[in-house]
Amino acid sequence: MSEDSNIPSAIDNPVIRKALLRDFYGEYEKQFDEIWKLLGGGTVKSLAGELAKDDVAIRLSEIIALNRRRYDPAAFREHQSKRFRSDPRVPVEGTYFDVVKRGIQAAEAAAENLEILVASFRAFDHRHIDKTFEMLNSLSVIVGRSSPEMEYYDFLNSALVTGRGMKLLAVAMQLATGQSLQKQGRGRPSSIYVSLAIELAILWEEITRSVIVTPKSSRQDKAGLRPGSPQPSTQFIWLGFRLVDPKITLQQAETAIRNALPMVRIMSDPTDAAKIEAFYGEVRAAAPDLFKLLEPPDHKKR
Repeated sequence: MSEDSNIPSAIDNPVIRKALLRDFYGEYEKQFDEIWKLLGGGTVKSLAGELAKDDVAIRLSEIIALNRRRYDPAAFREHQSKRFRSDPRVPVEGTYFDVVKRGIQAAEAAAENLEILVASFRAFDHRHIDKTFEMLNSLSVIVGRSSPEMEYYDFLNSALVTGRGMKLLAVAMQLATGQSLQKQGRGRPSSIYVSLAIELAILWEEITRSVIVTPKSSRQDKAGLRPGSPQPSTQFIWLGFRLVDPKITLQQAETAIRNALPMVRIMSDPTDAAKIEAFYGEVRAAAPDLFKLLEPPDHKKR
């Protein structure tokens, strides 16, 4: 287990830990027993690793508590009202994913507006450009800004870099949350459960030290299960989903996992060239419109 996957320090407090476990087992004991059984009951080191049953329960409880608020509009509104009532810029109405989409729209708008700004500013005549920067640097002194004087070409480059960053941020938010502003078309069907699938997939890989596999696609039997499916990793995520919403089907879980795989793979090791290549392939298949924004020049030629 890496240091990044350690349980947060608050949970190391024995009183808090005991209370969290009491609440978790009180509501999910039977469901968690099924998950623990899937992990071999701690007897198979390749599955449970070094974690005891309570350790896995604590990790799951964190994920479940957070995601129940994400998918429960009333709980989310209550949380927002308590936490951000003094800041009118933070929305307290709507669902969690309404707020996510608002953030994505803002990032896309910022990128577009920065491109318009640069294009417009380049059309200024040289005297207006000079006067603008004289005024900009004078105002910076007045408001106490201590950075060096801004030059024209440095400003243009900074705006372009920031705009590119906003584009990447918009793509990253869509991949991480499973929310898209694009109309559903080519590619895989969307899923609101992608972010939950990412968290459970990462937890599976940390616990078992094995990678998430792509869910099988076989025909369902009368019980709603596919022959030979779900694989252990798929079943683990599906069982985790059902702690958040018992009505989530296996098919919904598999769709979410397929859409989550690009993020899970790149987050496990963002420096691995093979994983980066697989990441681009997954994004191209899952979200062609996003890929157009994401791909660097050398990928556009392929």
